[in-house]
Amino acid sequence: SACRINHRIPDWWHRPIYCGYGDQVALMLDLEGPGPEQRALAYCIQGLYERWIAILEAAGVPFGTIIIDAGWSMGGRWEPYPLQWPDLSGFISRQHKKGRRVLLWLGVWMREGIPADWCFTSGRRLLTVDPYHPAYRSYVRKQISTILSPAGFNADGFKIDQLQNIPT
Repeated sequence: SACRINHRIPDWWHRPIYCGYGDQVALMLDLEGPGPEQRALAYCIQGLYERWIAILEAAGVPFGTIIIDAGWSMGGRWEPYPLQWPDLSGFISRQHKKGRRVLLWLGVWMREGIPADWCFTSGRRLLTVDPYHPAYRSYVRKQISTILSPAGFNADGFKIDQLQNIPT
């Protein structure tokens, strides 16, 4: 049977996209000065995102999508840090009520928080997750379901990042 493709681009996709990572980095630089960029992960915090969104709203920026970027979860385990994101589903629900969509950052192939036996190795050195490992595939299916499901966080999709880590 032929695969049907919906060629209609949703209206929200035509509006500006707000990605919080730039604000994470700017705040990190302001508070900590120059240094390794990965420090910006510590500033992926629900309260900060709410503040930054309020600034955009006050300025009348008609954004249609919010990207919650790197730092909402571990790189390999897509579960929100509870202190930084105490109510991820509530945050997403409030954005939906304003007609916005929410995408979550995913660092594909990252092994942070993933059992070592689900990973590719070189000798004893862990490289990346093994996308063919049955337990990892099961885990990813469950996590994606939780992220996208109305019974879970009800996010609208993903910002897929870290593609340079794809196993080759």
